[in-house]
Amino acid sequence: MPLLLGRRAALKDAVPKKDDVRHPSVVFTIDHPDRPNVKTVVIEEPPRKRTIRVRHNFYAGPYTEYYVWKPFSYLLFRGEVTGKTLLAGLFFANERLESLDQEGVCAAPIPNVDYGRDHGIGICLWVNGKNFGDDVETAAVKCHEYFWTSDFNTAVSFYEDGRPKEICSTSGWLTSMEKWQKLTAEGKAVTWIPIRARDTKQPVKTLRDAWNWLSREKDFNYR
Repeated sequence: MPLLLGRRAALKDAVPKKDDVRHPSVVFTIDHPDRPNVKTVVIEEPPRKRTIRVRHNFYAGPYTEYYVWKPFSYLLFRGEVTGKTLLAGLFFANERLESLDQEGVCAAPIPNVDYGRDHGIGICLWVNGKNFGDDVETAAVKCHEYFWTSDFNTAVSFYEDGRPKEICSTSGWLTSMEKWQKLTAEGKAVTWIPIRARDTKQPVKTLRDAWNWLSREKDFNYR
């Protein structure tokens, strides 16, 4: 059983650089019993609008910026206590999650977030192994900011699992993002939905479920 260290205060350097300012917070830190030098830090960001810049191709070429309203988001950052990045995953929730065992975890169906379609579960950071800070919590906050302000791309296969029907599209990522942006402009909410772990086929309902799923993945499954 992982050791839960409890909700934590927001860090001073956790200020987004884009759009309206909302402070992401370190809310949970989980020890890995069999890996004393590794922790998973959970970063919570409240609902807000985000600019998501999506390249149409993998490495370069044209891109489109989408301005969308996202719900509560939870980034699970696995790293060494020295700040080295090992793996990260992202999930949404329609309301704030007060514990690891509160149900309400949903998929975050956006580019660069894989739920096992192409590799294993994880965020395509391209910087796994990087030290974002001198300790795991600082590194988690800076990784969170790096993720949201980076260019996204369409390399991860478009998937329908965990995707609300309002933003589903047979045409792929760009059309899905267009639908999401249109709903945002119209002030209409999206009801985010859960996803099943692809290895066990079990629903991922809580942050503990998400942590267990992420823990089954090897380090650096995305480089």
